[in-house]
Amino acid sequence: MLRIVTLYTFILICNSQSLSNGVNEVANSFVDLSSALHALLNKVPVNRKYDYCFGNYTNGFNGFINHMTGLLPMSPNQMDVKFLLFTCNNRDNSQNLTYLSQPNEWTAAGFNISARTKFIVHGWLEKYPGGIQSDWYNWMEQMKNVILNNSCANVVAIDWYKPASTSYLIQSVSNTKIVGQMIGCVINRLSANLGVDPQDIHLIGHSLGSHVVGFAGKHVTNPNVGHITATDPAGPGFIGQPPHNRLAVGDASFVSVIHTNGIPINGLPVIQGQGYSEALGNIDAYVNGDVKKKILCNHIRSNYYAITDQSDPQSTGCQPIAYKCDSYDNFLRGLCADGSDSLPMELDLNYWDNKSNWDTTDTNNKYYINTGNVLEP
Repeated sequence: MLRIVTLYTFILICNSQSLSNGVNEVANSFVDLSSALHALLNKVPVNRKYDYCFGNYTNGFNGFINHMTGLLPMSPNQMDVKFLLFTCNNRDNSQNLTYLSQPNEWTAAGFNISARTKFIVHGWLEKYPGGIQSDWYNWMEQMKNVILNNSCANVVAIDWYKPASTSYLIQSVSNTKIVGQMIGCVINRLSANLGVDPQDIHLIGHSLGSHVVGFAGKHVTNPNVGHITATDPAGPGFIGQPPHNRLAVGDASFVSVIHTNGIPINGLPVIQGQGYSEALGNIDAYVNGDVKKKILCNHIRSNYYAITDQSDPQSTGCQPIAYKCDSYDNFLRGLCADGSDSLPMELDLNYWDNKSNWDTTDTNNKYYINTGNVLEP
């Protein structure tokens, strides 16, 4: 608490001239010190210059006081976030870029301004091409290959290993906002300078990466990002948070979510699940459970549903299908499996890149699927 108050005091001193006109107004409106400081911080002038679009440096890290961790994120220069570009002409050896790379550097690296662009973002303790959780299953590389096998898109794998692998999870949770803003800044830069349409951008994130892509989407407007796919968004650190502090409907024109290891309501984070059970997108697909019953599947398995049929040479050609239903219990009773309203769980580009298949209603639409022989992580 002392660190937070000290930070507030420093900000207030640095901005005393800017805030002087609002002090009386704030003092009359709030009796609680923290509420008063919150209101004062909102009066800090916002500097949204091209090269300084990170909230914690230009406007007091908007949302910090309400943020779940109470920890400041690492600075961008400390994070060493890599933007690894793959294209049809450069499938195996990435062109390495950063959030500071200029548009001409992107085109020189082979970025195709007329093609769709897919960003892939990993979760906690992971990296590209492998990490502590993904050495046994390199889902990012396989997803990249599936995309390039079916389209000539730009694929940008975000390697944020350093800020995603802090010694305790909560620091990595705090870092998600800045990594998301980095991605958002890159998209805005490509849009403003190369004419890239944000509606042709698809952000794919797993676990903590699901919230990273949500924060990226929040920073891209007019127009916003076309599609976000979140595979088992992280629960710890985000449960109970308002939309500005997590992935939410509105972060893209269409937000689709797969839940495989969510924490049940009133459950224990990590012990009873690593994911976020409640609906977060325009559509939410649940594997073997719902928000009331533990979702019995592996956390990283959520990525497997997106790519299994297309990445496995032994595949039978069948892909998992989820069915829309008003409840998991009714789904188990077979009341919603007539196929009248269903969707593929795979990253089927012919389906998901077709905007006519996007359900962009603000109401959460829930889909369910059951699998066999599921082992808990």
